[in-house]
Amino acid sequence: MQTDEGSTTQARQDGRPRRALPVARRAFARGLASLLLLAAVAIGSVAPTLARDSADRVREVVTITEKLFLYPIHPDAYTEAVRAAQAAAEGRADGHPSSPVARISAAEFDGAISALMARHPAQADRIATAAIRGFTESLHDPYTTWLSARDKEMLDAQQSGQAFTGIGVEVAPDPLGLRVVAALEGTPARGAGLRPGLRIVAVDGTALAGLGLYRASDLLLGPLGSALPLTVQTPDGVRRALRVERARLVIPPVRGGILESEGVAVGYVRIAIFGPGTATEARTIITRLAHQGARAWIIDLRDNPGGTLTSALDIAALFAPGHVLLRVQRRGGIEEARRAPGDEAKASRPVVILMNGGTASSSEVLAGALSDLGIAQLMGERSFGKGVIQSVVPLQDGGALRLTTATYRTPNGRDIHGQGLPPDMKTPTEGDAVVGRALRWVAERAKR
Repeated sequence: MQTDEGSTTQARQDGRPRRALPVARRAFARGLASLLLLAAVAIGSVAPTLARDSADRVREVVTITEKLFLYPIHPDAYTEAVRAAQAAAEGRADGHPSSPVARISAAEFDGAISALMARHPAQADRIATAAIRGFTESLHDPYTTWLSARDKEMLDAQQSGQAFTGIGVEVAPDPLGLRVVAALEGTPARGAGLRPGLRIVAVDGTALAGLGLYRASDLLLGPLGSALPLTVQTPDGVRRALRVERARLVIPPVRGGILESEGVAVGYVRIAIFGPGTATEARTIITRLAHQGARAWIIDLRDNPGGTLTSALDIAALFAPGHVLLRVQRRGGIEEARRAPGDEAKASRPVVILMNGGTASSSEVLAGALSDLGIAQLMGERSFGKGVIQSVVPLQDGGALRLTTATYRTPNGRDIHGQGLPPDMKTPTEGDAVVGRALRWVAERAKR
């Protein structure tokens, strides 16, 4: 039976009386009960707060996309976001909810996500992540990506030359899984034989087809030193197994030195990736090599997947100050010509740019600009062919939205999207032989 809180005796389950709790123990028991009550109240108040914060995360991504995205938003993006969120609420790893989701309009979307989080407050963060992924993946733009805080941190580290853990491969979505854009220099991916054009179709036995860019890419991550079994497919359909070990990587964005041929000093500048500080480093290296007597230049952009557009433009300005470097078209047909600052070139001619199928994005901006202006000859293989520009918008949770916001053409109006830049001098690009060919070509012309 129950007694009032102030009773001095309580009945045991066998009916016999037991002694009253001492005063100190009664006070402790009352304090514990109050503490538990406060904890329950706190938990009850935290859940709606988490749901509101998580709903705000989704709302932020959708609002930014609606405002800045270059293309019309596919109506199914809202429905797919709710479908993915429903599956996450149910704890379904396959991304498919147990029952079909009715078509959701843009006007109904926010309410649908908020209602789902209200029903499953403990899963609010997971629901938000699934909704964001479902929404961005359904925009049908392979270059628009949502980056979690961890993804953003890794991207920043990679572009700035800081240490990060990974295999060193740049990938794009593909119906079979992931398509290799570039295997960065000196990384396990390059050493294991990953090259542009290969498809990664499975990771540790898990097929990647249908997973989408984010979930497939997540499978590449893991602890330092752990082995990563991959199944890759060549362009002619042959599949083979590779084993790559995750490593701690530091990728210097720029390096350079003097090469000589027939008494001619040639500045060799290797740019691995375009980050926020790449242009400054390149300017320092090019200035130093010029002072050392460089009369011609080799700019090596092989397997450079791109990065920060302004860095590529600033490097182009060292060779072509005052010139139009690219023509940008934004949403609504707004066009602008991006012109290089300055009025004095920091580097002489002739110039050869080395490129291959992994030369993409900002690398193609640099190569296309100097080619159109008659400053550089392109040697190697056709480039990747990415003629769209992304804006990286920081998010409140520490992540970012990398959103396609413009297209571009070269100074002469060439559209390279989907077709790439053709080389002026076609030649295999594996190894150092192509550097020797470029060296002989520029040295010969520098002597004229």
